[in-house]
Amino acid sequence: MPEEGSESRSFRIIPLICALLAIALGLLTLIGWISGVPLLASVRASYIPMAPSTAFCFTLIGVGLIAHLLKAALRWIPRVVASVVLAVVCAKLVEIFGDLNFGIDPWFVRNPGLFGAVPTGRMAPMTAINFLFIGTGLLALTGRQPAKFAGPLGALAAVIGAVVLVGYWYGTPLLYGGHTIPVALSTA
Repeated sequence: MPEEGSESRSFRIIPLICALLAIALGLLTLIGWISGVPLLASVRASYIPMAPSTAFCFTLIGVGLIAHLLKAALRWIPRVVASVVLAVVCAKLVEIFGDLNFGIDPWFVRNPGLFGAVPTGRMAPMTAINFLFIGTGLLALTGRQPAKFAGPLGALAAVIGAVVLVGYWYGTPLLYGGHTIPVALSTA
């Protein structure tokens, strides 16, 4: 029978590893865009690359989760990080669905190339919605009843990501060939 301490430790190690992977993936993508090596932002040349704004949000979420896991005195960091991510994705959703332009993506990539009929370097609507769930979940982790909200929001984000992964697995990524920006494989 496993000790209670080892069980608690594994519940911290797994999210810590996931947070580190999110940071690494985000930074690798940003390096790819900055260096002009788009393959670093994508899994394959035939797949749409992760948008720099998505990589930025991934990195922030990873930092916020690490701060949440490691030190109780740093609880303000996940709140700030989640607030920044939520501000970015809410602005993106308003841009996408409200036909307004806050110019968020040009902060990272001024003149993106095209992937079929859609521009690269732009956050997908489904990605923005997922970050809405993830950012709200991270914010909920710092509250009084984190499991009440953070768990379901994380599960919802995981299900959406899994659906996208299944599409890639079967060679029919969702929204490819249309006019809506698809979710990058590395984002799912």
